[in-house]
Amino acid sequence: GRDPHRRALVAALATARVLVPIMAVATETGTTAHGLTGDNGADMAMVSITAPDGTTVLPLFTSVDQLSAWRGDARPVPVVAPQAAQAAVQEGCTALLLDAATPEAEGGPVLLPRSVLWALAQGREWIPPHEDGELAAELERVGTSASPAVLGLAARAGERAEVDLHLRLRPGLTAEQVSAVVQLVTQGLGESQLVAERISSMRLVLGS
Repeated sequence: GRDPHRRALVAALATARVLVPIMAVATETGTTAHGLTGDNGADMAMVSITAPDGTTVLPLFTSVDQLSAWRGDARPVPVVAPQAAQAAVQEGCTALLLDAATPEAEGGPVLLPRSVLWALAQGREWIPPHEDGELAAELERVGTSASPAVLGLAARAGERAEVDLHLRLRPGLTAEQVSAVVQLVTQGLGESQLVAERISSMRLVLGS
């Protein structure tokens, strides 16, 4: 999408300390003589959020007050943001949520998608996908590898998704041929690790 402030925010996070919420989780259970089950032990674990679409998000906070407003029973652990991102990747998270308790009237929480998460975790500068030269080369490779009918595959800032992928095809193809090529391109995109790391959401668009 088009967010002129996100690049500056991610650059600041690259060296910033944030608070990761952790909570006690039961590791052992025991049964009393009366048949009641209770916790015998507990470990501290990061708290994650399951989004409506089923993805897992790691909440991060810029202050103790922000974290407490979200969950008073969570304990803050200060870490540098790249370390938090690495932990999020290991836990299977696909995004970061900054200051989850911020009211919508004050700008709301900031969702940092997978492309930002991976950039922080890998210690590299986050570049918007439609400005990323390495990604542009990978998209061109995916397109030309999929079919000789592909004339170009390029990322542009998206409106409904993070990027629109514009697919240019050789003129004169039948509807069946176009469908087959789109399927091959989609398959190639799904197999690319670079695409997975640097594009959070995409929409394939036929045209120039």
